[in-house]
Amino acid sequence: MTEFLTIGQVAHRLGVSSKTIRHYESIGLLPELDRANNGYRRLNTQDVNRLRFIRRAKALGLKLEEIRALTSAAEQGECRQITAELKGIVDSKIEECTRQIESLSALRTSLEQVSLRINTSDHDNHDHDHHHDHATAHPPFSPRCTCLPDALDLSLLGEGIR
Repeated sequence: MTEFLTIGQVAHRLGVSSKTIRHYESIGLLPELDRANNGYRRLNTQDVNRLRFIRRAKALGLKLEEIRALTSAAEQGECRQITAELKGIVDSKIEECTRQIESLSALRTSLEQVSLRINTSDHDNHDHDHHHDHATAHPPFSPRCTCLPDALDLSLLGEGIR
């Protein structure tokens, strides 16, 4: 006899919401789930294993369409049949991570430059505070205002960082 779990039981055991499981079913990542006499969805061992597979793929940062490609390949047989598909996706993710790291590194450099400029500006202002002429201060949104230095070049940022 096949053991079934309710959607709530599976959600609790795997740390996903029932809504997520229903969504995966609605978009075809999970097959149409069996229903109990009361109409409640219930999952068998194969459904639970497939959901675990989806969760592992999500943990690697795969998008739902990428996961769909993997599950389609997996339906053809053993896990070794998804290796080529997975290799391409993983290599693409590695390249994406490298681009994001480069973008974040450029952002960090810009932020460090702004911080240094602010520190230098604060130091200069403290040393010469008694000579500061408030009449020549610039409004905060003026291009001549130095309260937010123009050291951040947004062109250095990757698409996912903005």
